[in-house]
Amino acid sequence: MKTLRHYWVVLAGLGVLAGAYLLIGHVVLGGRLADARSQIARAKARIAQDQAAADRIPQLQQDVERLRRQLNDFDHRLPAQQELGEFLKEISNTAQAQRLESRGIQPGISTRDKLFSRLPITLGFNGGFADVVGFLEKLDGLTRLTRIERIEIRPTENEGQALQVDMQINIYFTES
Repeated sequence: MKTLRHYWVVLAGLGVLAGAYLLIGHVVLGGRLADARSQIARAKARIAQDQAAADRIPQLQQDVERLRRQLNDFDHRLPAQQELGEFLKEISNTAQAQRLESRGIQPGISTRDKLFSRLPITLGFNGGFADVVGFLEKLDGLTRLTRIERIEIRPTENEGQALQVDMQINIYFTES
């Protein structure tokens, strides 16, 4: 009987040890399993974020190409040199096309800023209201970057010419 009792005690002890081993193993492995599942969830979230970012690449490439074209257009509007003769000819032709009577075009002295140079040009002309407006619209549409710094418009005493215009415009270029 003693052997049977020892047998049951040993068997119960082994059962307790096996249960404890399984319980501890389950807790430890369960914790590891939870950590692994958490890592998988974070990795899936990162993959989803990276995929969303990668999906934007074609649009970003198109934006970069569009901006490059705009930069090229801007470079054309801000030439490296003054190119004064060509610009004065363009202004004169624009004024003639708008039937304006020129009273003079006088370039000033260029000044240099950090990134660009500025050359003031003083213009004087007479013309009708519609002709003056047409000239200003064409001036705004020039490929050359041009800014009206000052403009004075007065009525003339000559009945054929309704307005006398004096203005200063600036042209810009990158070379000094």
